[in-house]
Amino acid sequence: MGTTSSFINYSVSKIDGLSSFFSYCKYESVDSTNEILKDLANKSFPEGTLVHALMQSKGKGRSGKAWYSPKGNLFFSILLRPKVPISVISQLSFVASLAVRQGLVNITNNMNGFIFKWPNDMLLNNKKISGILLECSPTNVSNVPDWVVIGIGLNIFESPEELDFATSLNEHGYFVDLNILIKEIANHLEKFYKDWLINGFENIRNIWLKYSHPKGKKISIVIQNKKIEGKFNGITSDGSLIIKLFDNSTKVISGGEVNLI
Repeated sequence: MGTTSSFINYSVSKIDGLSSFFSYCKYESVDSTNEILKDLANKSFPEGTLVHALMQSKGKGRSGKAWYSPKGNLFFSILLRPKVPISVISQLSFVASLAVRQGLVNITNNMNGFIFKWPNDMLLNNKKISGILLECSPTNVSNVPDWVVIGIGLNIFESPEELDFATSLNEHGYFVDLNILIKEIANHLEKFYKDWLINGFENIRNIWLKYSHPKGKKISIVIQNKKIEGKFNGITSDGSLIIKLFDNSTKVISGGEVNLI
């Protein structure tokens, strides 16, 4: 989801049922689909360009962490060019999260197992199965970025053995066609993205809260090497985390790594 030099067998092809909004580009192996797409974005490739790789050698997640990327798992990135201020771009991680969940539900028919963990993780039975990495260009004089790249990683075949909080679809008996899952996620991302552009964040926020871990769930978050513990108390109108501390005060947090307790 990370340089662009190590790719082979690039092709532009089609996925049956994929919306015409998207231009699908497939690679056998890349360092990172996000890095490939950022390079294409700077070369004026259009909104909706979708880069899918069967393997990544330098996949990355949030905060510069490596993303486990063996063949059989799913890694793809989508280019968007919303003409909106940088201050609301982070809301696109919630847009993408809704699309990932709906795609997984449609494929597995599991209505209740997939839940959100702030800001952009997907859990299956309380273990991480998917992550989203949002990157954007520097802003122009109007404080609007030229492009946004949304990288999506999904543990299909396996998850890192050393991480007991991670899981995969196969581990739960779900065996899926990657192309069908890409189609489901991408088509729903287009729908939620256009809703967000027209109507703003409120509807996206409400749907996200419906499928997140419930209010009152004990969480911890590390900010500047300081650990804060409390209870999840929802998200603000702009997507920031609200945590209710154990002294009953509340704190609004715009970034950090959340863990469920």
